[in-house]
Amino acid sequence: MYSHLTQDPGGRYLYITYSKGLERYDLATNTSIDIVSQSARHPNDALMYDGTIVDLGGITLYRDWVLIADSRRYVLFVVDLTTNTTSTICTGVSGHRSGNSSNCQINLPTSLLELNSDIYVGEKGGISVLRGTCIYRINYHLF
Repeated sequence: MYSHLTQDPGGRYLYITYSKGLERYDLATNTSIDIVSQSARHPNDALMYDGTIVDLGGITLYRDWVLIADSRRYVLFVVDLTTNTTSTICTGVSGHRSGNSSNCQINLPTSLLELNSDIYVGEKGGISVLRGTCIYRINYHLF
């Protein structure tokens, strides 16, 4: 079952989450592919597999990355479209704690919004903000 979607700035692709993966729908060709899936047993071949996915939901785009709220794992799931790799932001421990991308805590993240290079995370009990601008990548840390 599809849950959330966003459109790329160029208007060609829709990025759509479902509980166990991410799909890209091409509006020009009316076709879709799975970008990432929890398992290889999914009906379509995905570009990447990540068995740690629990429940993907809210989605936003940030530069070359797709950020997705994994609500039951208490992290933001990051898909790098350039390198076809995945990673996470925050500790995976439920709570509200400020910190960098490795030690922040979020609680049941459900919605995401990118605004002026900041990522707003709608979650149980409030809204967290990941502030900053990515100037370059070091070990794929975003902020």
